[in-house]
Amino acid sequence: MKRIALGGLALLLVSCSGADDQVEAPLGPAAGWAERAARDGDFALRLITENHPGVLPQLRDEAFTTRLETARLRYRQRLPHVRDEAGYNALMSGLAADFGDPHIWWNPDSDLTEVGWPGFVVGRRQGAWRVTASENADGPARGSVLVSCDGVEAEVWASTRIRLFRADLQHEAQLARNGQWLFLDEANPFLRRPEVCVFQAESGAVFSHELVWRDAAMEALKDVFDKSEPKADAGLSVSALGGGYWIGLNSLQGVEALIADVERRKEELRRAEWVVVDLRGNRGGSTEYSSRLFSALVGAEHLSAARRETGCRRSYYRVSSGNIARLRGYRDDIRSRQGEGSAKGMKRFVAELEFADRLGLAIWPLYRRCNAPGEEGAIGSAERRLPPSLMEGRLVIVTDRNCFSSCVLAVQLAKRLQAVQVGESTNMNNRYMEVRTARTPSGKGEFSTLMKVVEGMPDAGPFVPDHPYDGDLADTRRLQHWVAAELLKVGQSVN
Repeated sequence: MKRIALGGLALLLVSCSGADDQVEAPLGPAAGWAERAARDGDFALRLITENHPGVLPQLRDEAFTTRLETARLRYRQRLPHVRDEAGYNALMSGLAADFGDPHIWWNPDSDLTEVGWPGFVVGRRQGAWRVTASENADGPARGSVLVSCDGVEAEVWASTRIRLFRADLQHEAQLARNGQWLFLDEANPFLRRPEVCVFQAESGAVFSHELVWRDAAMEALKDVFDKSEPKADAGLSVSALGGGYWIGLNSLQGVEALIADVERRKEELRRAEWVVVDLRGNRGGSTEYSSRLFSALVGAEHLSAARRETGCRRSYYRVSSGNIARLRGYRDDIRSRQGEGSAKGMKRFVAELEFADRLGLAIWPLYRRCNAPGEEGAIGSAERRLPPSLMEGRLVIVTDRNCFSSCVLAVQLAKRLQAVQVGESTNMNNRYMEVRTARTPSGKGEFSTLMKVVEGMPDAGPFVPDHPYDGDLADTRRLQHWVAAELLKVGQSVN
């Protein structure tokens, strides 16, 4: 989710705040899975083409239009092979994955209850696929590196499977977040179970392993997943450690109390030898919170100068009945919670969109193109002398594979403040934002689209850490000791 500003009015946009009105009559329970797939797939494609700004010719986004055509083609190729719920979900998941944007997703109502598995799972570690949990005495042991499967080199085999149905393989964070699914069989009719894989043991020995598949309940595999991918969580706290401070910020949603605490203690934080902002587990929220936090550390004047851009930057909305309906909902929500006065800005903007819709316009405000990155006048960071920072010590940020959406923007801002990044690579953001979801005609789940584009804004991230951390990011105490000893060269204990 992200926060936007319109006429001085800040709006909290929550992607899961409810689905849009149905534009088609829902299918009855007797409908077969092939019919559901056809109706829901067509609906999802129309949701994108009728509401996403990227399809508009004036934006000249050839990459997006290519992804859209790829999504259409694969959908048509896969549709005749849908026979059951597993095929239906695979088709819808693949349709979302083809757009290469984690903001576009398929969210089925029913949870997966059973999978096939060969007794082990893998995860992404130090740029390789390693066995992270194993229950097979005669199978690959924990720590073994996947070399190949069925004669296909591991990187190619794994990235292809992830790219087709889960994520954009260009980003390490997305590979890492989806790796544990590589050796889980969801009965996807478009993927073949691997039969023989080659591994390299920690001793260096290379061996071939014939996979023996068996069914398992997802609930029974919970412990396996926990061992495979420990949940790193920074929590919400401000702690004095040695001569510095460790700020845990695992979300940018509903963290008013923590940010207010940082603002109250800003003088002591500014005098500290170092401040670590720990973003483990943070998947975004509102950029207002990260701006306030960094302002408390470095000062408002320094922050404002560091984030200032050169060139043009303009925000536009795709004009559609569905997008307008969603913004009316935001307007009404503000009115009910904060009163008519607070809703004035949004009320005015919705009226403008309604007027643009009556005129038959596809985008609002009236479109003026910003130059693309690299062209004369394109947006960029100005070469200028910044006012001094009010922070005396070093600024460090900790990131992991979960950092997404507004978390990525927080990292971008921190890097402009000369923060040192530790941990894992983040995800990335493009210029499209403001998610809204819509229920499919079958009523089996929700598909998402985006409503807004910021013209002139380059992609943010992925941000690669200056100091990668190869340890267990879920072990907060060990991470703190490592940062203090290896990066900050702090001799005293951080207990």
